[in-house]
This record gives sequence, C-alpha cells and structure tokens, in this order.
Amino acid sequence: MLNSSPVNRAMERGAVHSNRPDLPPVDYAPPELPSVDYNSLPVPGNVIGKGGNAVVYEDAEDATKVLKMFTTSQSNEEVTNEVRCFNQYYGAGSAEKIYGDNGDIIGIRMDKINGESLLNISSLPAQAEHAIYDMFDRLEQKGILFIDTTETNVLYDRTRNEFNPIDISSYNISERSWSENQIMQSYHGGKQDLISVVLSKI
Repeated sequence: MLNSSPVNRAMERGAVHSNRPDLPPVDYAPPELPSVDYNSLPVPGNVIGKGGNAVVYEDAEDATKVLKMFTTSQSNEEVTNEVRCFNQYYGAGSAEKIYGDNGDIIGIRMDKINGESLLNISSLPAQAEHAIYDMFDRLEQKGILFIDTTETNVLYDRTRNEFNPIDISSYNISERSWSENQIMQSYHGGKQDLISVVLSKI
C-alpha cells in the first residue's frame, strides 16, 4: 500500500515496542494542605511586664516569643519605627506587628530576650560598665539612636555580661521639627543618664 506508513505496517505485524519503562500511575489531584486561619490572633500567656502603654505577655503558642499588647492607641508610624529598630538590632524577623480584626495595630510579637530588668537589679558586677558601653556601640553601629533609655527598657544578662534593649525606637535626624543638634543633645543626655544608673549600681 503506497500510503501506508511504516508505523501502521509495523503495528499490523505486531512489531511496535516501547523502550520506555512502565511508570506508576500519577495522581494529579492537588495535595491536601493543612487549613490555616489567617485571622487567628496570638494567644497571650502569663504577664511578664507592664508599661505606660502596653502589657507584655508570654506567647502561649511559642516559648521563644513575647507579645507586647497595646493598652492605648498607637500610631502606625510609632509602631513601624519600633518594629524596624528591633529587627535592625536583633535580626530580620525578630519582631512583627499584630493586627486586630478591624485591621488596627494592636501589638507587636517579638523574640523573647534574655535578662533581668535593670529596674529590678540593686547591684551589678564591675564588668557591667563595659557592657553598657558595648550596648550603645552596637545600637549606634546599626544606626539606632536609642530614645527611651529608662531602666525598664533594658535587660541585663549576667551569664553573658550583656545589656539588651527591649523597647527600641530611634531618633530621626531628618525630623524637621528638631534640629540635628537638638536631637543629638537629647540622645546623648538620655544615653548618659542610663550609663549613670548602671555605674551607680556597681
């Protein structure tokens, strides 16, 4: 037959063989994924601290995290600054905003930082003097001019001889309502006040 293809002729003779191995059947159905509740809020555990505008809780779902839940309304700019500074200091992903059902910012979820509040410490070892200067050096190297330098916002880790800031926000040198000189004077004043507190406990 002039129009008969070699394949057709071979099939007629039963001579067609596949070199491909037999493959198991493929299930093209999408895998079943665990359900995710994107609207779920974090679960607060025990209270571990209180401030003028927030209460800090353990995260009942993650022992490595804490929840700073605001008790008064906070501006998006203030919270964004705090979250940015915390991530700058402790690493990306160490802090994130918590949103309520209506989309408002209601808190911050952040890494749990080791140490004891400086406010609760009556005496410090001599090496703590070096540690407080180290803390400010690290902050400044990361571009942070620490604003709220109160005793409640700094923890001291005796094991590592290390001071760790926990409520971090930074002066903005580009802020037009203040001159750069005013900002730096205020920053250095707060810095010296905290250093003086540490030295008074040694």
